[in-house]
Amino acid sequence: MVSSFSAVQYGPLFYRNTEHAKIQALKCHAGDYENFMCMSPEMKQELLWWITNLSLQKRQITHGNPDVIITCDASSFGWGAVCEDRQIGGRWKDYET
Repeated sequence: MVSSFSAVQYGPLFYRNTEHAKIQALKCHAGDYENFMCMSPEMKQELLWWITNLSLQKRQITHGNPDVIITCDASSFGWGAVCEDRQIGGRWKDYET
């Protein structure tokens, strides 16, 4: 599932329960992929979404030009952002408690 995310736009919304359960099962069984695990109702719902929707998926390569561009940066000294003609920024030491 995870490897298909670049092509399945909403895939990341329908895998978390299954992925979490898989990781837990592998921990419990010392990484043995041949072992069994139980499926929760949430996992079944996620898999049903994939079965129902995978053949319908398409992903746009471009979404057009952005309406607003925000540029930001942070370093060990400070942080800042610029949006059109508005700027914000500061030094990290001003925010330490």
